[in-house]
Amino acid sequence: MKSKKVTTDFFILIIFIAAITLWHYLSSGDNVFLQGVFRKLYYIPIIYAAFKLGPLGVAATAFISSFFYMLRIWPPPQQLVTSWILDNALEIILYIIVGLTVHILVQLENRGQAALVKAHQDLLKKEQMKSKFISIASHEFRTPLTVLNGYISLFELGLFKDKEGEFKQKCGKAKEIINRYLQTIDNVLDMVKTEQKDKLEKRDELNLNELIKEVYGDLEIFAQKRKQTLVMELDQNLPLAKMNKREMNQVITNLVMNAIKFTPDEGKITIRTKTFPDKIQAEIADTGIGIPENEFENIFESFYEVKSDDQHSSGTFEFKSGSLGLGLTLVKKIIENNNGKVWVESVVGKSSTFYFTVPVEKPEEKHESV
Repeated sequence: MKSKKVTTDFFILIIFIAAITLWHYLSSGDNVFLQGVFRKLYYIPIIYAAFKLGPLGVAATAFISSFFYMLRIWPPPQQLVTSWILDNALEIILYIIVGLTVHILVQLENRGQAALVKAHQDLLKKEQMKSKFISIASHEFRTPLTVLNGYISLFELGLFKDKEGEFKQKCGKAKEIINRYLQTIDNVLDMVKTEQKDKLEKRDELNLNELIKEVYGDLEIFAQKRKQTLVMELDQNLPLAKMNKREMNQVITNLVMNAIKFTPDEGKITIRTKTFPDKIQAEIADTGIGIPENEFENIFESFYEVKSDDQHSSGTFEFKSGSLGLGLTLVKKIIENNNGKVWVESVVGKSSTFYFTVPVEKPEEKHESV
């Protein structure tokens, strides 16, 4: 499509130059005034090229215009050879300078317009995020409080006075709701904290495998309730890396919980680690519903989930249960704050694998820092 447009622009340029040249060649060569007029008319195709073509196109148009103009007025008057050559040489240089100057100004204007368009799109995006946040947050905050209020009312009425088993069950459910509510608040606060790169938490040399084992112990029960298989395939030679334990625990937890949520019952979730010369890599692979390729970048945006918020449902580990849409955003920001990288590969309806890397110090670097 672009090459077709360039061809069209080039064709229009040829018509411009041909029309001016034909008119020039049909006019009187002795009329000095007309020669000056035609010399200025050749600026038209050069300026057109400045708008439509790149610097090479502008230079080529300037040389072509100069060639046809010079061919028409050659040879120079014998008595004015030196001044004639100097005058026309300066005009040719001006052709190029004017063309390139206009081209630069056009490019600056285009960049300015592009920046304005991007700023407008970013503003619209933030407004959409704000609306989505209000929509989901109203659900995430209001629903658990409503349910919790209902439980408290039942407790006040003494309906479980002689039903200790049911009373404990309702208390457990109430506690789960409170924990989920607190987790949502923690996610919002952590999101604010990760935006402040100058306030990074203390990092220690940690073994990522050990952190994964801790998370595995915490989340295994959720996978078991969904009859899912949660396995670890850990590189036993994994080197230590500088990380913040709480933050990295949050990264692994968010990724594994996402895998549990979006993998059907009896599915499989695999946590792997690998060693590379300058980094360690973790993979969380599932046999879940998958993610469309056009959503790969979007899922790391704040308050974004692949499904629409009108289908949003709360839950700790239930299939397709939703949240504020901050989990993957936090993962990305924490990993990037640690000079790492996070990405996803997925096949819709089959599987998803989330990857993240954390750099490790080379032996010589560690020695120098001592």
